[in-house]
Amino acid sequence: MTRPRIVLVGAGVMGTNHARVIAQSESAHLALIVDPRESVGRSLADRSGAAWSPEIPDSFTGIDAVV
Repeated sequence: MTRPRIVLVGAGVMGTNHARVIAQSESAHLALIVDPRESVGRSLADRSGAAWSPEIPDSFTGIDAVV
């Protein structure tokens, strides 16, 4: 079974919790964290094994869900 690829929008307090749970899940893959604050978003992405972007991508090709 292929794990769904998830984009997380927001790296604040709740976003950090969501990132931790998704990244630790064997049932999902945290693919991308979107947050306009590079220092916050990139740091969380690095800790979670995800990519970082300052903006929501124009296309969600290959993405199965957004949180």
